[in-house]
Amino acid sequence: MTILLTLPAAVEEKLKEEAARRGITPEMCAMQIFVQHLLAGNQTADVRVQQLSGPEHAARMQAMFDQWQAEEEAIDAASKELALHSPVDIMQRIETATSLDDLFAAANAIPESDDDYDLLKALDDNRRGERPLFPPELKGVTCR
Repeated sequence: MTILLTLPAAVEEKLKEEAARRGITPEMCAMQIFVQHLLAGNQTADVRVQQLSGPEHAARMQAMFDQWQAEEEAIDAASKELALHSPVDIMQRIETATSLDDLFAAANAIPESDDDYDLLKALDDNRRGERPLFPPELKGVTCR
């Protein structure tokens, strides 16, 4: 929350003196005093107001940037992994396959469909005649 206060000149001067004594900005000093006053007698509140010194601030900022960099690298790696399974990439791998192993590896990279499309049922539905090629009672049965 942002609060705009108009302070009398004497209060403003005292605030600047206190901030200089603490080695922080007047805004940070005002917030610390405000929070300390509100929390007087309330030891369970979890409010932390602090001004970091130059080296501490730099170390925390560097740690934050390092974390962001690591997260960005993880996202990039995941994006590259997904790109390997994109339809365009898979088709390119199939077209440029030089061996059956390459062809099967590319075909196996195709993600499984989430829909309920059943190729065998579609072939039976499209077939003329009464006897289906792939009867449901034989689903999963293989011949050797």
